[in-house]
Order: sequence, then C-alpha cells, then structure tokens
Amino acid sequence: MQKSSSITFLSAIFSIIFFSIFVSIFPNGIDMAHEYNIVCEDNINFYGGIEGNGSIVLYADNFTIQINGNKFNGNVAKLEGHFHFYIPSAFYSNNSAEFKKVILNGTGYLNIDGNKSYGKFDLIMNGSIDMNISNGNLSFMKSEEKLDKNFDKLALLPFALDKIFYIEHGNGSIDGSVVNFSNLIFRGDGNYHANKFSGKTYLIFNNKKFYENEDKIFYIPSKIIFLWSIAIILFIISLFLKGGKFLEFDKKFYGLSFILAILFLAITFFIWINQANIIFGKDVFQLINEINLQNIIYLSFIIVPYLVFIGIIAFPIKLIVSSIFDLFGFINLGKAIGRSLGFSFGIWLGISMLSSILNLIFYPLFRFI
Repeated sequence: MQKSSSITFLSAIFSIIFFSIFVSIFPNGIDMAHEYNIVCEDNINFYGGIEGNGSIVLYADNFTIQINGNKFNGNVAKLEGHFHFYIPSAFYSNNSAEFKKVILNGTGYLNIDGNKSYGKFDLIMNGSIDMNISNGNLSFMKSEEKLDKNFDKLALLPFALDKIFYIEHGNGSIDGSVVNFSNLIFRGDGNYHANKFSGKTYLIFNNKKFYENEDKIFYIPSKIIFLWSIAIILFIISLFLKGGKFLEFDKKFYGLSFILAILFLAITFFIWINQANIIFGKDVFQLINEINLQNIIYLSFIIVPYLVFIGIIAFPIKLIVSSIFDLFGFINLGKAIGRSLGFSFGIWLGISMLSSILNLIFYPLFRFI
C-alpha cells in the first residue's frame, strides 16, 4: 500500500509539471482539424477583412479623410482609379463592399465636396463608405475591427461573424469533389480573382447540414461502430481469460489510473477549447462570462461534442487497451494506459470526425436554418 501511495503521489506531481510544460509549449493548443479546400465561381457574400487591388469606384458620406498626411472632414466624396486597399472590416457582395474604414494608395480621380483632383494618393478614410471593385485581386481574412452587421442565419450556428462566407446557390468543389451549393456557409479565408474564389475552411455548412464524407451505418460513423465492436469483443474475452500472475505487482498502480485520467482529461479539454476557438471563432470563457440564450447555443456546440469525444470514442479505446492488459493480470496498469491512450486518440479521432458528430447531435436544430 505504501508503494502504491508513493507512485500515486509521484504521478500527481509529474502530471502537474507535465501539464504546465504542455501548456507553455502549446499555448494555443494543437491544430488537429482537417482543412477543406473549397473553390467556387459564384457570387460571394463575405463578412470580415479585405485586402487587394483593382479598379475601384468609391463613394463616401460624412467622412474623415487623411490625404498624403493632411487630415480633414467632408460630406460627400467620390474616388475612382486603380488602387491597392486594405479594409479592416467589411461586408462584401457582388463585387461591392460596405465598410467604415479603408486605407488606399494608388492613382485616380478624387472629388471631395465638388473639389476635383487627379494624381497619386495615399488615403485613410473613415465614414459611411461603399466601394465597387472590378478586375480585382482580393484576399479575404480575419477582420481587425468589430463588424457592424448582422447575419440571421448564424443565430443557430456557432460561428463568429468574422471570416464568414455565404453563397445562396451555385456550384463548386470541396477537396476536388464537385458539390452543389445551397445556402452554403463557412468560416475561413481565401483569394478571389476573375470571379473565382479559392480558400480553406474547417467546417462547411451546406444544404442544412455540415459537409462530410464519413462512411456511416444507420447514421453513425462506421469508425465508431468498429471501435465499439472490437471493445465489446475484447471485454467479453477478458472476463473469461483474466490473468492473475501479476496481480500483486499491479496493486502498486491503483491510483495511477485516476491521476492519468485527470491529466489527459485536462490536456484534451485544453486542446479542444483552443481548436474550437480556431474553428468557430468563439472563446469558451468569454461565452461563459456573457451568458445569454445565443451563447448557450454556442456553448452547446463546444461542450456536447467534447462529451461525445470522451464517452463515445475515448471510452471504447480505453476498454480495448485495458481488456488486453487484463488478460495478463495488469488491471490497474491497463486502466492507466487505456485512459491515457483513450483520451489522446479520442480527441484526435473526434476532431477528425467533427462534421459527422455535429450532424449526428444537432441535425434537428439545423432544419430551422
């Protein structure tokens, strides 16, 4: 018993040190999710930051402008020419953008309250601004400022209104496979040129469900059914062929399985909340601090999948490993290693099947989007 207590105490100290080192090495977690490559040639609606160049026609009302270092206010302005531009936060649709701030440099015509000029300009403008873009090369990215817009279709989806793309109808490809788009929504970034968009994203909501390519049996991913089948078979075998040769030695590791379970539970939860922040753009602790009905919906997209990772995926992996060790009499040691491997592979496999898991859990909710 004394040796068991010593191993438990040492493993607890080791776990605290290991978790601290892990967090310091991976402060933003580990990005395990698959990124889809998406291509489309249809009208794109986008919420976020934009940088690019092209021929523009810009209209501004009640604005502040800084031209080549000189700053003043104006009522109405029009800018036309070829410019490079950066928009910290915008709504873009059909080659037109609405926004509050823009930084431009290039050559063209400028008309401010009836005063016309032509030349090369370096501009910073704040106000109510619309800009039409033609022959443009655009990069869509994360916004640097809060977007002053609403998008009703995100009310029941966990995405932050930033780096959001929406296509009502069209055609394109996802990872090279041709797909028909219907109310397509995804969060990501990419480039737009000659009416063709190509970009990357972690989750794609299309036709009232998340896009996925998992093999399924009765709506359940076949990988999960395979894991549970193996786990149940090995568990039954271990009940009849349980070894006893190393039982006395195995008692030393009684507390180790609980310590490692807590350690890997903490590590996998840390990985998942950071991964969720990358995918959804939502910080779980900020959602908790600002509780309302919509944030409760957002939290359910973060908490419930993690419980599925642990209960539906990690548990059968743990059962497989511990059952194998049970055959040799290493009951406690098997639980310790099984929980460690179960949590580790459970979070990796769960994130890789995230689209399928979200569809399995929330499909009735998606019908209202």
